[in-house]
Amino acid sequence: MASIVKPSPAGLHFLSNFFRKEVQKQIGIISIGITVIVLLCACFPSQEPEIFLALVTATIYYLHYGGWDRNSARSTDGPDCPVKKVRAKFAPQAPPRDCCHDTAHVPLPKASPKAGKKKAGKEKERKSNVMPIVPMELQAQGWEAEVLELLGKIARTPEVYKLVNDVVSTVKKGVQELIPEAEVMGFASGNPMQNKAFAMAVPEIHIVLKADSSVLLKRLESRYSQNGKVPSYFDDKKLQKCAVRACTEQLTSANVGLKFRRSAFTGDDPKVCLLVPASLGLCTDSIAIDFSVNATTPLRAETVMSICQGLDSRTEGLILLVRRWARDRGIAHAARGHLTTYAWNLLVVFF
Repeated sequence: MASIVKPSPAGLHFLSNFFRKEVQKQIGIISIGITVIVLLCACFPSQEPEIFLALVTATIYYLHYGGWDRNSARSTDGPDCPVKKVRAKFAPQAPPRDCCHDTAHVPLPKASPKAGKKKAGKEKERKSNVMPIVPMELQAQGWEAEVLELLGKIARTPEVYKLVNDVVSTVKKGVQELIPEAEVMGFASGNPMQNKAFAMAVPEIHIVLKADSSVLLKRLESRYSQNGKVPSYFDDKKLQKCAVRACTEQLTSANVGLKFRRSAFTGDDPKVCLLVPASLGLCTDSIAIDFSVNATTPLRAETVMSICQGLDSRTEGLILLVRRWARDRGIAHAARGHLTTYAWNLLVVFF
């Protein structure tokens, strides 16, 4: 026997009202057709009640979610667009404008032409300080002849040793008043007059002030003492730094004329980089030097080079070539974590 579905009068009334309202909203032929099919199924018997329920569910879903025009809803034309309404609802509101203090038409302050000139001048100054790596011009022909010519330019010549002695004399006069017992030594790891690139980063002249710790404590007592007593945290490393600062103040004064460039207090030997200007008459161009107090690294580097030079005369030339190669490629700046001059000497000797 075929099962007969008899919907209740209340259900038919609810469906008829619901479909009538939806049909009024939806003027599409598909909506009207599905609505007619559902009404026929509700009024006439069906072999399978599941078909009736599936049609009713699909009709309700279509009318509720898919019956309206998606393209029209997505369109941003017209004031009644749903997208515009949502955006207007969540858009940040502008603060109310004060009629007495309306700033809408207040002109923005114009930049001063002097400031622009100053910035342009600073940029020109910064660009002019950059020293590019210029290839060295060699007159010799052939590999061996070019190497020998290059070694002749970067080697330590008698002019280099004379320059080192002049710088030592200048430094000694500058610190004589502060530490009369001090001994000043100078070391040259290359020819500073042939440096073109990274000359300030890797100085070729090292000046070391040598003095006993007791002498430094006595002469610099006013700088570190607290009520006439030495602080408990004051050790040899801090004494070195204090002595370097005190000597730097003396050397950069108007009486001596050296220029301060940078400090490097984080390494094993605290030191500062000073500039010897050409105005002092020691050299034709300004050169950079490293100044330290009781440092042992420059002395060790000089000792290694002297001993190896006695064993094999080619050692010094090889060390100079390797160090020049590393410096021109920017990998010999000890302040950035690169190998020091002494470390490059050991690298060449042992490897």
